[in-house]
Formats: sequence, structure tokens, C-alpha cells
Amino acid sequence: MIVYTGSFAKWKNYPNPINIALNVPWWENKDAGDLLAPGIWFYTLKRQILLRPLDDIKAEYIDKYITHILNKSAKEIYDCIYDISHGQDCTLLCYEEPLKEKEPDIDKLVFGTTFCHRHLIAKYLREAGYESYEYILED
Repeated sequence: MIVYTGSFAKWKNYPNPINIALNVPWWENKDAGDLLAPGIWFYTLKRQILLRPLDDIKAEYIDKYITHILNKSAKEIYDCIYDISHGQDCTLLCYEEPLKEKEPDIDKLVFGTTFCHRHLIAKYLREAGYESYEYILED
């Protein structure tokens, strides 16, 4: 099973979409938000965009996400996604815009626009030997 990542903006174009956001869209019926959505601390950081450098906010976000969410084994996360998708290729969706790279450099992504926790999940899964990439849509 391949675990893709993508954006809600194009959700109809992805295989087997699964929500990983804090706020679940009305149409979503597959949800891994309890396991993979950022905590409510996300809203506090989002409100600080105009007050602090974006790189500082992003670094704090990554630290909190790893500490609070990616503290589970990659196998546990993969198995949960496997159960939700019934072992089919799937796409973890959140609100940030879709990317043009399968394995984006997280350091180059901008908090509030292109950076998303879905890229942290994909990288974590890849590092553990699972296939996980941004799903690239053709224009």
C-alpha cells in the first residue's frame, strides 16, 4: 500500500482520500484525524503568523508535532492508515496547497502556505521503509 499525501483543494482527484486535519470537511467519511491531526496548539501557532518569524513558528510546530503525534511507531501509524483504507493505496489530506514534488524538502516549505504536517508523516513513514509521497496532479 502506498500512502500518498495531498490537499483538500483537489480531493476528488486523489485515490482513497483520508482526512488528517483538525477540522473535518463535510464530505469526509474516512478520518485519521484522531491519530494524525495536530493538537489545538496548532491554532495558537497559526495566530502568531504576523507576530513572529515564520521559521520560528514552523520549528516550534515541527517540535510539537513530533513530540505529541509522531511519538508512535511508524508501524503503528501505517497500520492505522492500512485499517482505514482497507489496505488500498490512499491519500492523507489536509488544507495546505498541493505540491509539485513527491518528496519535498521540508526546510524549504513555508509555514501557513506550503508546509503541512502531512509532509512530516510521509517523511516519517519513508524513513521507516514505507512508501509515502505527495501525490502529484497533472495540470
